Parts: sequence; structure tokens; C-alpha cells
Amino acid sequence: MSILDLPRTYGNLKRFREIAVTLARHGFTHILGQLRIRDYVPGLARLTLALREKDESVGEISTPERLARVLQDLGATFITFGQLMATRPDLIPPA
Repeated sequence: MSILDLPRTYGNLKRFREIAVTLARHGFTHILGQLRIRDYVPGLARLTLALREKDESVGEISTPERLARVLQDLGATFITFGQLMATRPDLIPPA
């Protein structure tokens, strides 16, 4: 990696952290644990604990609704990805 790649790498890490925090905020901490993402994003374990204690309303919202909110929060590319996944009932159930 050259010095010229550092801004791009930093931008990628910043976006990666944003994705991880958004997943945690909407109650998908189990995914972060399974993928061991907490090991690579500093402070994420502490943040997920704080979010879990703060937001008890996550349990009141259905999983498909929470997934839709995650995709909306992450932007247009993720919304398009969600639309693509919705066309595959073998990957994502109809709900």
C-alpha cells in the first residue's frame, strides 16, 4: 500500500464503521458478533452495549421492518440491494 492509498483506505474504514453502527443501532448486533466485526471496529462493543440499554423499542419492531430501516439509513445503494434481495424469495422470506 502506498501513501496515496491512505485517504481511500480511511474512507473505506469510515464507511465500514458507519455500516456497523447502523446495524447495531437497529438491533442486529448478533450479525456483528457472528462476523466478528466488533474485533475490527474500535469501540463498537461498548457502543452496542450502550445502544442495547438505551433503545428497548427495537424489540417491538419486526425484523423485516428493522432491516428496511437499516437499508434506508445506509442510502440509495443499499436500498437497491434490498430491492434486489426482495426478488429472491429463496434468500429473503416474503415478510
